Amino acid sequence: MNKITLASAIALATLNVAQAETERQHGAHVHGAAKLLIAQEGDHLQVVLESPAYNLIGFEHMPENEEQWELAHHARHTLEEGDELVQFSKRAKCEFEADETRIESEIMDEVREHFHGDEEHGHDEHEHDEHAHAEHDHEEHDHDDHDEHGHDHDEHAEHDHDEHEHSAHSDIHVHWTFHCDNVDRLKDADLALFKAFPLFEDIDVEYIIGEKVGLIEADAKHNRVKF
Repeated sequence: MNKITLASAIALATLNVAQAETERQHGAHVHGAAKLLIAQEGDHLQVVLESPAYNLIGFEHMPENEEQWELAHHARHTLEEGDELVQFSKRAKCEFEADETRIESEIMDEVREHFHGDEEHGHDEHEHDEHAHAEHDHEEHDHDDHDEHGHDHDEHAEHDHDEHEHSAHSDIHVHWTFHCDNVDRLKDADLALFKAFPLFEDIDVEYIIGEKVGLIEADAKHNRVKF
């Protein structure tokens, strides 16, 4: 447990230093740039990608047409295949744990809902019917109060929405987990991210592998990270 805690603490410290330097040079959100953290915790590797949405889907707002929905859907599917994007030394025998993958992004959440919402709602339909009558009674009770304030609320929400659409950046965070049978034989990682997502220009890679801690900048021509 102490080793895991220490590894996480050192990796976080390394990430914070690199992030501070990057933000001083470029700002916190730079199209074409991203950060990748690779941290060993026992016989597991935790890999975290932090990137502007632009690098992955070409835009940073909610999809507005079918082409953009499809682009975002394809990107999400690609990100779910972490072992195709980050490939570790074969001798280390690292197995990708797909069930542990997490993709954190408002856009990607909407994409999942758009393409798979009916499947997810189907599981909840029975529970929804059981509570529908009670919710209906509650809504009738509050209906008058809601009408009194609805107009102001709608104007406020629309104003906030418009400001958000035009001013906010959007980042995507992805967390992958690998289990390695021979983690001591881990020597390098090939980043296929540049091939999968051509809008990437450079990725700052911070790693802590055993006692090795480092920071390297990778790009499409130099996409192998040596530990």
